Amino acid sequence: ELIDLTPPSYELVSCPRLNGGGGGLAFLVRQHLSYSFDQIQSCSFEAMSVTIKLPASQLSILNVYRPPDSSSYSQPYNTFISEFHSLLTSFATTPHPFIITGDFNIHVDDPTDSHAITFKSLLTDANLTQHVHFHTHEHNHTLDLVITPSDSTLQPRIECLSWSPSDHLPVFTTVSIQTSTPTSYTSRSFRKLADIDITHFTDDIAHSDLICNPPSHLHDLVDSYNSTLSCLLDKHAPLIT
Repeated sequence: ELIDLTPPSYELVSCPRLNGGGGGLAFLVRQHLSYSFDQIQSCSFEAMSVTIKLPASQLSILNVYRPPDSSSYSQPYNTFISEFHSLLTSFATTPHPFIITGDFNIHVDDPTDSHAITFKSLLTDANLTQHVHFHTHEHNHTLDLVITPSDSTLQPRIECLSWSPSDHLPVFTTVSIQTSTPTSYTSRSFRKLADIDITHFTDDIAHSDLICNPPSHLHDLVDSYNSTLSCLLDKHAPLIT
C-alpha cells in the first residue's frame, strides 16, 4: 500500500478511487507543516486540494486527474471543460498563491489537437499559465501539467527525470515563497505581583531593619523604606524581561 512507502517525517493524504483500477490522488506533506485538505466532487475528473499554512501566507495546491478518453470512466470532453471551468471560477479567486497540477490526459504539446486548443483557451481566459513544456509520457506527449496564475509570484521552476517505473515521468516543481517581514522586538519588563505570597511578604517586612531598627533621621528613614521594599520586591516578585 502507498502508506507503507511514505518516507519518514511525511504524512500521506489520499483520495483513492473506490471502484475499478487506476485513478486516485495523494499528497505527501511534511509532518511539521500545518495544512487542511478538501476533496472536490466531479463526474469527469478527480480532484483534491491541500492548503499549507505558511508564516506569511498560505499555499494551495490543486491535484487533478482526468481519465483518458479511452477509459471506461471517461466522460464527454465538453463535460470536463464545463466542470473544470466551474472549478477554476471558484479556485482562481483564492486570496493566496496557488498551483494546479496533475495528469490531465490532454496533448497540450500538439497545436492541432482540438482538446488541447480548447483547454489552453480556457486557461488563457482565466489568466492562467501552463509551465510544463516537455514530454511527460512514454508516447512523447505532455499530459502532466503545472498551472499558476499568469501574474503569480511563485515563479515555478520545472524539472523532469528521464526515467520512471511507470509510463509517466516524474515532474518536479520548485517555487519561490515570499517570507514574512522580520519581526521587530520590543523589550518589556514586568513583575508577577499577583503571585506574591502576602503572608511571607508581610513577615519579611516585620522582621526587617525598617521595622526592627528604624533610623532616627527622616532622610535615612526614607532611604531605608525605599531600599527595604525594593529588596523584598525583588525577592518575592523579581523583575522579568
